Amino acid sequence: MLCFSVRFVLSGVAPPRTVIVRDGRVLMAESGLSEAQFFAKFGFVLLKHTTSMQPHEWEDDAKVQTVYDAEVEALVKGPLGLPNAIYGSTGRIMVRGPPLPGAPNTRKPLNFYGIGIHGDYGLAVGQYTERCRMTGEEQLDWKAADAFDATIGQAHVAGYNRINLWRPIKPMREPLKHKPMAFCDPNTVAAEDVVLYRSLNTPYGGVAGRLKFNPKHEWYYFPDMTTDEVVVFKVYEHWKADPGANLRQFPAVFHTAFDDPTMNKASETRNSTEYRPFIFHPQSR
Repeated sequence: MLCFSVRFVLSGVAPPRTVIVRDGRVLMAESGLSEAQFFAKFGFVLLKHTTSMQPHEWEDDAKVQTVYDAEVEALVKGPLGLPNAIYGSTGRIMVRGPPLPGAPNTRKPLNFYGIGIHGDYGLAVGQYTERCRMTGEEQLDWKAADAFDATIGQAHVAGYNRINLWRPIKPMREPLKHKPMAFCDPNTVAAEDVVLYRSLNTPYGGVAGRLKFNPKHEWYYFPDMTTDEVVVFKVYEHWKADPGANLRQFPAVFHTAFDDPTMNKASETRNSTEYRPFIFHPQSR
């Protein structure tokens, strides 16, 4: 199995630690699982997907809501194996990297790549919705909190997932080498490994998660991703039948960008998007 050692940043104060990062493509191939089964077990999965979105359209909320949302909903109900899921979204994408050709570039550029192991939200429901409402207009996250509050109590709803679809995008032409993403197998994370922290800053305020170093953690990445691929991973989960589950185990996949040791000076700078729709699971799932 292809693997190498990488120094990961745990937080702003803890020293970097060296961990083994394994090839997620090999893990998927050797698992014998379908894409839906793999996602259910590991909380992340690589999917083949060619989007019709063009570089200048990613900042166009109307285009995201009419074109990309339809593509993402098809992935949720197809490869992710959730045909009865109730799909919803905030309708806004997070774009990282250099300015996109032809785009209005009216938003503040995000030229940082999430270096530092983290979970995007906290444990309890209140921590999740509070953080959604403190993230400002960057991803219109407050819409997700409003939808959660309005829907989760309905009798036909069993649970909730927030997912992230992360992908390199055009104008990139080469396989991604610059700042790829790594994902920690949540089955290797113990409750005592998780450290919650509260930020009072906006647009990134509220409670989120950090991870203590544990040699039992298993990390994976998908080498040489192209613009025709997307990683889907869980960033929050809640089930009404077991409301205390999130307090016993972090309800998401810890992740980080990192420096790929196979990168060279000629490697393209990463252009990428992150999209965080939400899924309500019906009782009959």
